[in-house]
Amino acid sequence: MGSPYIIDAINVLLYYVFPLFPWEGFIVFPWLFAYFASAAIKDQYAAPTLSTLVTFFTWWGAIFAGGAHTLGLYQGIEVWFGQDGICVPLPNPTPGGPFCHLMSIHILLVVPMGWCFIYMVYVEYKESGSLFTWPAKSDSASVLYKRAALYFTTIGLSDMGPYIGEFIVHGDMWSVLWAPGLYSGRAWLNRAITPGLTEFLAGVSLFLGGLYFLTMASMGTKSAYAYSVGILPPKV
Repeated sequence: MGSPYIIDAINVLLYYVFPLFPWEGFIVFPWLFAYFASAAIKDQYAAPTLSTLVTFFTWWGAIFAGGAHTLGLYQGIEVWFGQDGICVPLPNPTPGGPFCHLMSIHILLVVPMGWCFIYMVYVEYKESGSLFTWPAKSDSASVLYKRAALYFTTIGLSDMGPYIGEFIVHGDMWSVLWAPGLYSGRAWLNRAITPGLTEFLAGVSLFLGGLYFLTMASMGTKSAYAYSVGILPPKV
């Protein structure tokens, strides 16, 4: 049975969008964000502020993970029923290999995580009356680190999955890493300047960034802002 017409239209959209993802930027994204977070935690007057960072990151997770990835949810589920699913807009580089199922797992992990961020946006809108103002009822540093840990760990690890599958199938990771990227090199744009190595490093960097934020959250780092406004008692 074929896919509904709306899914066919989404597949066409995804075919053109996949190669446009800025994989090179994804490599530095978690570390650039960590820099701004650290600066804002140490200095409540730093720009962007912690509140701005929390608001931005919550919306980023809601839109990119909850919104954009939901476009591929139906196709991700189709894979488990013997259909091409997500491999319609993103063809399997090795017919019979695990790429399609691993891409499905990526989608099935990222979409629920993204809808958690959408829920956060809704709850915070109900509390503050604004879609773009985070209601600082607890320490912003803890909130930011936990949300960043959730996002980067989930999306980084699941991005690496299809590559690990290809490494196993080929028995040679270098032939996969030096070939055009699995995501950006298999559609209309054929971004030969973005080899598999770039995309794989993006996944590794995102995952390591998630571990960094998880470590910082577990250390209980507190912000100068929280002390100054009385969210936390003054340091003794």
